[in-house]
Amino acid sequence: MRGDLLTKDEEEQKLYKEAVKSLVEATSQENREAVEEAIGLLFPAPYESSDEKTENWFKGFRICDNEAFDRYFILSLPAGAVSNCELVEILTVVGDADALSNRLKKYHEEHRLLDLLRYLNVHVKALNLDYAEALTTAMLNIGDLCENKQDARKWFNTSTDHYVESIVYRILKRQDNDHKRVATLLASIQQTSGLFIPLAIVGQEIHRRKENPRHCIVPETALNSLKEACLIKIRTWSQNQQLSKHIQLKVILHYWRDWAGPSEPAEWIKDLITTKEGLRAYLGAFLARITPDDVASHVSLLGAIRSMELLFPLSEVSQQVQVFKSQDGDKDLIKLFEDGLEQWTIYQQQQQSNTSNSSSPSPSGTSGEPG
Repeated sequence: MRGDLLTKDEEEQKLYKEAVKSLVEATSQENREAVEEAIGLLFPAPYESSDEKTENWFKGFRICDNEAFDRYFILSLPAGAVSNCELVEILTVVGDADALSNRLKKYHEEHRLLDLLRYLNVHVKALNLDYAEALTTAMLNIGDLCENKQDARKWFNTSTDHYVESIVYRILKRQDNDHKRVATLLASIQQTSGLFIPLAIVGQEIHRRKENPRHCIVPETALNSLKEACLIKIRTWSQNQQLSKHIQLKVILHYWRDWAGPSEPAEWIKDLITTKEGLRAYLGAFLARITPDDVASHVSLLGAIRSMELLFPLSEVSQQVQVFKSQDGDKDLIKLFEDGLEQWTIYQQQQQSNTSNSSSPSPSGTSGEPG
């Protein structure tokens, strides 16, 4: 028997039914049917909801939405919350890429960009398609601004990247043919001042092409032109200090390698790490988020070193580390790199040993592979 071992959904269903029952039973007999109906309208059963329903509750500031609930019991908006007036104001400028970008940047300065994007995301279905290019360009413009927030249940983190990509995907998906979608996305990539989101969107499209083609928004024949437009952006950013300071440097470098070949990013990295600041930026892009005391740090460190090796020879990075090692600062990054390099060397030796053992003939003359 399962006893009290309920899943989260089952537990939610049980708690909801118990709460409704206790409220209904607290009323007079003649009012119970009306009270139960009213509760069902105001607070629909969460276990019977769908993504579309919850989006509509969120969009309409319904009391059953956990983001809106508090608004019904206080005399003002919660600190930092997005008001309906602010949302309306944003929706009036979606046809002007520069105006929309500037408004959204102000929300980022107030640490409210993520919340605003959540509301904008659920309104995309109703936007005029004439604004598709302006909206897409604005999203690409602000895509390098990053905010993270834990969801209400504290199950996972959401980020501005997620909502920006969703908004672009939804507005392009609404356009009725491939030609319009390609033209909109290509024009937006060419016009934008941003970098990361164009790469992420094209990268996602390539991934969808392999894993779930029916969700693709542009034809395969358009991918080369979209990748080339992204590469122009990367090359432009690489000519100044912007690229080395980007929070998504590691991911950007791998897109660069995958789409242009290994030589371009390798030459840039070689030049970057000749300075102390450049070496710090390069090591930090791969190692800064690794906590040495973390249980999973060994795996994370090996993954980071492997990722670095795909882009540029580890031996040359190590040489530059030795050059700057005696100088003050960055000791934690340098130690992480040296520890990771040592672990990576041991791992490779083990792999080579396993390969040699598996290919050596057994004493009986058989292959040595398990039968």
